[in-house]
Amino acid sequence: MRIVFPNFFRKANLNDAVDQSLRYFRSGFTLVEIVVVLVIFSAIVYFSLPTIEFIDRHGKEIQLKVALQETREAIDKYREARNSVTDSTLNLVGSYPPSIASLLDEIPPAYCKSGANPGPFLANLPLNYFIGKFGLFKWYLRSAGTTPDTSQWGLSYDPKAIISYGVYDIKFAPEEATDSLPFRTDAPPAWNNFNLATTSLDGSNYWDW
Repeated sequence: MRIVFPNFFRKANLNDAVDQSLRYFRSGFTLVEIVVVLVIFSAIVYFSLPTIEFIDRHGKEIQLKVALQETREAIDKYREARNSVTDSTLNLVGSYPPSIASLLDEIPPAYCKSGANPGPFLANLPLNYFIGKFGLFKWYLRSAGTTPDTSQWGLSYDPKAIISYGVYDIKFAPEEATDSLPFRTDAPPAWNNFNLATTSLDGSNYWDW
């Protein structure tokens, strides 16, 4: 179909220009044009990957900080609310929570201080989002029965696992961590053997969080 413009446009040969454009689009894209588009698209994706990885890791670090902070605050609140009645069935001495899962439940009346808030002190279990697609419960836990100088951190996969003397603290565990690699408080000897980067984006070590 030929588009006819009024006479005053014909001097500019606009009819010929429109016909040429229509023929161009009807003919489709050439192989060279398709290759150029693919190269440009690949370059955009390639240079975007570092930004995407940065955003993903930054998000996981925020979730890690929140999980550690909320769990530690919950442990402190539990300790403030619980009395010092010994529970021989759980081997508890003092007022620390017997497990991480216990922070999701109310303190039984027999073990709660009069007038204290019985909890629960956590809304959800803390998950380590550096492990698995949707995060897993895998942390190093320290027993309240240890002292800072000799404290051993035990790897925990089960939030319901009873910790002798109660849970004193929680720390980050990388995906490669196993029970055969026990950590001490300050400088875990096997830390550098892990393939997972343990240095955060701000230069600090996750173990120190």
